[in-house]
Amino acid sequence: MLGLFNPKTDDQIKQDMKKNLDNMILRSASLKKLIISNWSGWAEFRKLISDYMEKCKKRKAITALDTADEKTIYELKLLDHEIYILSWVLRIPEQFIDKTENAVKEFNNKKEE
Repeated sequence: MLGLFNPKTDDQIKQDMKKNLDNMILRSASLKKLIISNWSGWAEFRKLISDYMEKCKKRKAITALDTADEKTIYELKLLDHEIYILSWVLRIPEQFIDKTENAVKEFNNKKEE
């Protein structure tokens, strides 16, 4: 139950952190393969999503807000939210790789101290 009755020692915490970091490194390596490889399909997926996002932006841009009703404004809000989420999805691999690399650097710095 939340480690209240079995507190972990510093060595156990370090071992858990090392284990989590090793798992992150493995996942990061597979994401790098996904991003770098021309045969993984990531470039095509990214292009499809980017094209769709551009169409959403064009749809938003051509909608006249002065004559729009509440339903249209709500749809534009949803489009805006969809664009935000899809742009976040496209950044997930790079963010995870960066986070892993920073965690490795931090772990190595602590190890040296």
